[in-house]
Amino acid sequence: MAQLSVGVRGLEFPADKTTAAVYQFGGGTIGQVTVTYEAHRPPGGPPLTTFCLIATEGSIVGDRFALDSTGEWQDLPGDEQGIVIGTAGCVNAFLDAIVHDHAVPISGRDAFASLAACVAADQSAARGQAMVPAAADF
Repeated sequence: MAQLSVGVRGLEFPADKTTAAVYQFGGGTIGQVTVTYEAHRPPGGPPLTTFCLIATEGSIVGDRFALDSTGEWQDLPGDEQGIVIGTAGCVNAFLDAIVHDHAVPISGRDAFASLAACVAADQSAARGQAMVPAAADF
């Protein structure tokens, strides 16, 4: 089977330019994750070039969040490692861990859980039914 690809502004991407997934977390919280190379939105929030989570009571975009009850964008509380944003941020965090001989900011178990959620979303779209992400067995 041939690989499907689409072009946006002269760049080629595999398959769809926009993908969305709805996740139900423990405790019943619902979140939608969207990846797009073509969406536009009104100004006022952080740039939509990074992680975006739209949930039942608010949104997180990059390192900022807004609760529906206030509508005001705020910085996410930080930790000593900060938030790694985008591909360059991931590569830089990896190189920093090698150079300074410390752990990468994201554990293998957390990285596996993120990948399993993405695979479950793809399987759900292909099968037309809800899927449960694979559990880390290590």
